[in-house]
Amino acid sequence: MRIGDAIYNLDGLPFRSFGLATRMRELLSDESGRRYAVESCPDGGFILRCEPEFQRAEAVSARRSDEPTAQAARPGGLLQRTERHSMKVDSEKRAARVFRPAVLRANAAWLPVLGIGVLLAFIPHRLLSSLLGLLPVDPSALNTGLTWTLNGLTLMGGLLSGALLFWLWTEWLSAAYVVSETGVEAREGLVARDTVGLRFQDIRSITLSQSWFERLVNIGTLELASAGTDGRPVRFVDIAWPGRVKALIQNRMNRVEGDD
Repeated sequence: MRIGDAIYNLDGLPFRSFGLATRMRELLSDESGRRYAVESCPDGGFILRCEPEFQRAEAVSARRSDEPTAQAARPGGLLQRTERHSMKVDSEKRAARVFRPAVLRANAAWLPVLGIGVLLAFIPHRLLSSLLGLLPVDPSALNTGLTWTLNGLTLMGGLLSGALLFWLWTEWLSAAYVVSETGVEAREGLVARDTVGLRFQDIRSITLSQSWFERLVNIGTLELASAGTDGRPVRFVDIAWPGRVKALIQNRMNRVEGDD
């Protein structure tokens, strides 16, 4: 924010740290091509002032006379800005953490059913016939019906296990929870996508919910809410190690507050 010939932070106050003022000076210099100086504010903090034209001209003349070779070999400003932007995007991508729901732990009650379906689908017919002999029905009396029974059990097991695996896969794929350097984001849905995000500066509460079973298998739901009542909360549903994810978010929130 510009007040007179001085540039302040977005809230109209001086920059709290020298590092934040320096980064803003570099950003303004890249965008406008003008040079800015960081000055201490009597009330505390730092502000930016644009250097006069004659000082910039003298500085450019001195650099050209002292370092002609380096100036000739230096890449263009546009190339430098492009490279810095690419490096910044790459670093943000590396810093972003993506979490998905722990569908196997959350749906542990269905795992025995899945196991039975896999056994029926892949168990040999000879062994399955022996198991049928344990029933109060003589398998030999079924004749050709025995073959139909074995094939039907194999087909039923394949369909059951396939349907459960497909359902678990779609549950895992349809949700992605992102913790970046600037905020959090929840993406849900395969065809119709619903995305909700919050900046770290806007987060006012983090709630961790776990039932007794979820504590046993170490999963839970994180809900991140903002100060306003109209904003939708960001919910990380059925994520593994929710305590670690909560600590990661709090650490990045503290880092952003320290930069400000």
